[in-house]
Amino acid sequence: MKTLFLFRHAKSDWHAEFGTDFERPLNKRGQRAAGAMGKFLGSVGALPDLVLCSSAVRTRKTLQRAVRAGSWECEIEYLDELYTGNPSHVLRVIREVSKSVDSLMVVGHETAMSETTSLVIGRASLRFPTAAVACMQLDIQRWKDLSAGSGRLRFFVPAKLL
Repeated sequence: MKTLFLFRHAKSDWHAEFGTDFERPLNKRGQRAAGAMGKFLGSVGALPDLVLCSSAVRTRKTLQRAVRAGSWECEIEYLDELYTGNPSHVLRVIREVSKSVDSLMVVGHETAMSETTSLVIGRASLRFPTAAVACMQLDIQRWKDLSAGSGRLRFFVPAKLL
């Protein structure tokens, strides 16, 4: 069994000064939400062994705040591919993870997070607000075996609930 977390970046600041979409930072609400989600996941022991994070500023900052607030101890990799990734990119990245990793988190963008979740659980359609996390239990032994419908949703937590 494997556990997969999909974490959408927190609310970004469209009014900040930034050169490109890639450089868009978090706003104050997003900073608080990222920390709250990190603290929540840490408090319930729902933590990843490995995090694969989009290299965009808003995803990196979301992850950094969550890790700090929740006192997570995990390996982190930043991937440019997750910035522009669609569900097929996300699934391909996941399938390349070592089978020794039991719990994996992907921090990314919408619509890839909701569409990937829907594919993995094989039904339903989720609207993924900013800073939301979906946790899925996968009936697989190796990440390369991940397929549509191979998981079941354990929980889905929007940051607004925290």
